Amino acid sequence: LLPSSLPSYVPSLIPSKNPSLLPSSLPSYVPSLIPSKDPSLNPSDIISNLPSASLMPSNYPTSSPSIFPTNLPTARPTNDCRISLFLSCFLVRSSSMGGPDVPCTNTRLIESTGDDCMVDLIFRYTIINTGGTDQALTSLLSTGIPGTKDIINDPSALDAGFGTVIPEMVTLNACSVETYATYATVKAQPIDGGQQCIDTAQYTFTILTERPTSFPTSMPTATPSTRPSSTPNVAPSSIPSVQPSGS
Repeated sequence: LLPSSLPSYVPSLIPSKNPSLLPSSLPSYVPSLIPSKDPSLNPSDIISNLPSASLMPSNYPTSSPSIFPTNLPTARPTNDCRISLFLSCFLVRSSSMGGPDVPCTNTRLIESTGDDCMVDLIFRYTIINTGGTDQALTSLLSTGIPGTKDIINDPSALDAGFGTVIPEMVTLNACSVETYATYATVKAQPIDGGQQCIDTAQYTFTILTERPTSFPTSMPTATPSTRPSSTPNVAPSSIPSVQPSGS
């Protein structure tokens, strides 16, 4: 038999039989909590607000930046360490007498010997925390009278924006004209961590002398050789020196 080029029957628009089941409104299977495939190790090139399945960071931000500030303040830097040191010097004698402070630059030469040459001075180290964090003063190194020493034995706290004054008593010999210099270095460390900060200061003065620099150059003139006379040395004449005129 030869095959026919025409279909054996005409297609029908009416289904051959009714469906056995009504369509369901529920999904045919329960979603699985396990991903259907392993995550990719390569970043995605598509910007998405959803978390990426990639284990590598994406080249694109997960969300657009906000134009509104956050409610929480940003943390201040931990290395904001700034310290200022000022050095001054005064005579102890003027302070004990209740008068105004006399700076060490006005120290006068003393004409004496032994213990009478010794003068008491007081140095004042003014330290100010000019940073934004509380700091701990760890060292205050002073070099000068009478040598090098660390004035701070134990670290002490200094709040931000506050200062402190540390006094030091010294004694020097004022019976010789000399120049004295004191150099100081303070070190501080932020209490909440960060880099150390340092500041320096110095104070210099010279003993003043009251000795005259030169003697007077001119001597007084000699006394008069003779005393002045109270009587005239020539007697007055009774004869006129010129004859009177006849006119």
